[in-house]
Amino acid sequence: MLYVARGRPNLDVRAFYEGTEHLLHKVPGTGTSPAAGTLPEPSSGLAQTPNTWLPIIQSALVHPNTHLCKAQRALAHYSSLYGARRKGWTTVLSAPEGRTVSPTELAREEEAESKVGIKELDGTLFLRVAILIQNRLGWMREGEPEGKWDFHGFFSSRDA
Repeated sequence: MLYVARGRPNLDVRAFYEGTEHLLHKVPGTGTSPAAGTLPEPSSGLAQTPNTWLPIIQSALVHPNTHLCKAQRALAHYSSLYGARRKGWTTVLSAPEGRTVSPTELAREEEAESKVGIKELDGTLFLRVAILIQNRLGWMREGEPEGKWDFHGFFSSRDA
């Protein structure tokens, strides 16, 4: 009913990616002190957390909310399937070769793609969503309090 009453919000992939870039390779909890010679560099986020999925899954396993573990497992699975996709992979899907679309339809598709920022999509989508979910429900293993699911949505006043 809520979906019908409110409709769906506008997607802005570009803004989503810009707003979540700082989350990659950073998780709360006790920090590590990489020794000199650590690859790539001791001060690098990759030296601190080389695989962000490990702390996400570890934290989800001990979290009391059973839906969190299911969500993180599904996101990790799809990340293993599509996580290596580079930015711009969607342009191959909409390439005009072999498609029977009019130039008008193609122009309309390209305009919609540029508005939404779909060309920004890459394989980090699943990791970004997993980190946002974990941030919302709390990194309890790392000492944060338990959070609750947010049912308010991400509508802005212009989407209403």
